[in-house]
Amino acid sequence: MHGGRALPIAASALLVVAAAVLATLAGRAALGRLIPAARAAEAEPTAHAILEAIAALYGVLVAFVLAGAWDRLDQTRAAVRLEANAITDLQQIASVLPPPTRDELGRAIAAYRESVLEELRLWDTGRTSTETDALVDRMLRILAGFEPPTAGQAELQSRAFDVVEELSDQRGVRLAMAQRTPPAVLWAILIGGGAATLAVAAASSLGRRLPAAYVALLAAVIAFALFAIYALSHPMRSGLAAEMAPLLDHARGAAHRPD
Repeated sequence: MHGGRALPIAASALLVVAAAVLATLAGRAALGRLIPAARAAEAEPTAHAILEAIAALYGVLVAFVLAGAWDRLDQTRAAVRLEANAITDLQQIASVLPPPTRDELGRAIAAYRESVLEELRLWDTGRTSTETDALVDRMLRILAGFEPPTAGQAELQSRAFDVVEELSDQRGVRLAMAQRTPPAVLWAILIGGGAATLAVAAASSLGRRLPAAYVALLAAVIAFALFAIYALSHPMRSGLAAEMAPLLDHARGAAHRPD
């Protein structure tokens, strides 16, 4: 969702589920007018057998895709957390280095943190911040140009190189996970499979009031599952990515900590 204020994810889910249920019940009513009750009753045993097969296959597919989407989001969250920890470690190292290295490295670290926030905002666009790569190179150049006067500071310099490498590695993981969204063909299968399942369920329940509630419940479950896959695959649009930005707050606090 872009522009204006996005609906809370719970409200968006309820709207999607309600629309799916209404559309399914409307489609069932339309089928009731097109298919005679006698013919529907005659085909009901076959429809039930087909529905069981389709629902089983579709359930496995949805569960597999949903688990994959959750795993990608979880790995991205873990990468952001490790990246934030690395930023904090690097800020602490920079704070004990002598000037001007301390000031140059501190500014580069603060700029890197802001670039990470920008990349989180660019998540659903498939783009990355070109500034982030340049900032990693800048931090490496600053550290390479530093000549430690003591063995202790030489050890800090070595540690700082390792932390910058950790930053780069975790950013790579974060970007890789963000780009692994379900392809269009898989969405076509998910949506088409859900529509087919609901169509067979609606056709097999014509002329009965109680099964209409079951069809509505099936529509709600399918709609909620598809919305969950979408929300996990596009966390920026759904609002789930907002929970990752606070992971960088403690890094910002460390940047303003007095020496």
